[in-house]
Amino acid sequence: MKKSVMLVLSIFLAFLTIGCSLNSSKNNTDKGDGQREISIIAHFTNEDELYKSFPELARYIMKFEAEKGIKVNFEKINFSNYDDYIQKLNTKLYMKEGPTLVFFSTAENYGKYIDAGIALNIKGKIPNYDKVYDSLKYKDSFVPVGMSYISTVLNKSALDELDMEEPNIDWTHEEYSRIKEQWIKHKEQVNFSYIVYRDIVERPLNDLEIIDKEKKVIYLNTSEIKDLINIAREKLFSGSYIINQQYSYMDYYNAFFDYNTNEHLKTKEFDFWNDNNMLERRFGVRALKSFVTSSYIEKENVLILPRLDVDTALSTSGFIINRNGKNTDLAIDFLNGLLDDEVQLSMFNNLTYGGYPVNKDIEEKISKIELDNDVNKDAIILRKYILEKIKAGELKPYKQIDSTLYEFRQMLHKDLMKLIFSKEEYSDEELSKELQRLEDKYNMWLNE
Repeated sequence: MKKSVMLVLSIFLAFLTIGCSLNSSKNNTDKGDGQREISIIAHFTNEDELYKSFPELARYIMKFEAEKGIKVNFEKINFSNYDDYIQKLNTKLYMKEGPTLVFFSTAENYGKYIDAGIALNIKGKIPNYDKVYDSLKYKDSFVPVGMSYISTVLNKSALDELDMEEPNIDWTHEEYSRIKEQWIKHKEQVNFSYIVYRDIVERPLNDLEIIDKEKKVIYLNTSEIKDLINIAREKLFSGSYIINQQYSYMDYYNAFFDYNTNEHLKTKEFDFWNDNNMLERRFGVRALKSFVTSSYIEKENVLILPRLDVDTALSTSGFIINRNGKNTDLAIDFLNGLLDDEVQLSMFNNLTYGGYPVNKDIEEKISKIELDNDVNKDAIILRKYILEKIKAGELKPYKQIDSTLYEFRQMLHKDLMKLIFSKEEYSDEELSKELQRLEDKYNMWLNE
């Protein structure tokens, strides 16, 4: 997929170089009132699905059309899966007068489109863009309109069983590991879940420097990777975890990483119904939405804390303006309005939509709303703590920006799981041979 995406992006840039200067003066609103329209393309089957997920966007579009006299069209793409959608999106983006705006949800990567020069640079063109938190910006070409931060949720009952002191808001990986070890000893056996896999494989892997993007080299046949595999195998087969003997390594890969499989749905349902029996709940809380967090704290016996995996905690939803799109100046007006104080504040007040405002100028108004509505003190402290990390540049939507690293990790897990779940133990020589094969394979991928 990576190869086909980059091929189409390269083709697009060739067309863009030839046509950009010719189109720039004609790509706006001097074509008559009948041409006063912009189009949005998104990974949704229709606009109703998009608006259901982002109701504030639907309300804003109605208001924008009425006040500005500009039609906002939803450009439909028929697709079978996400890969199919990406391929068809890439094709549309190099067309002359293609879609004006591309919408990206919190689960999508926009960085590769900006890196390829597809997005219009909007620096100095959108007045309200100055109000956006700097950590959410990327090369002044992505316009975030909402953000989401998924926190960690611990069951207080589990901590009570262990007679352990509750960690505070500044908790660390080491503190979590001590609690987790005590929990496993106390329970004797726990179900092998995604959280267990994350703790014994994913987090240690993320701490390793295995990809050098400047030199375009991946290192896998190393002592660090061997140690990771051997330690993971030792823990996995220690008897501390209940493993589904009917599952192959691919079944577990599907359960943890492939959201479109039956195994994933079964695992998700199991974790949902067993949340109260776990130390850490599988499903976190959108901690910036303090109304939601407050209600959760008061109704459930839980402790809500900042997420320790800082590179995946924060995500954004928003737009890029297609440089080759129709009526890009109208798109600038459209996005400026989405960042307006009133529109942004309505996102905070919406309890069902997960997005939190990206406009930093309305923080005092949000604090007043919380005070007027007796929002739980701990929920407010957590929200402000996360915002301080964002303002300090310690939190960014890394996963949406760095597509190469996260695509690589996703693929690598499948190969690592095959080695970790193997019933036959590898000798050091055999393991080196397997890792060298993988290293060669991924270096070819990286340099395609």
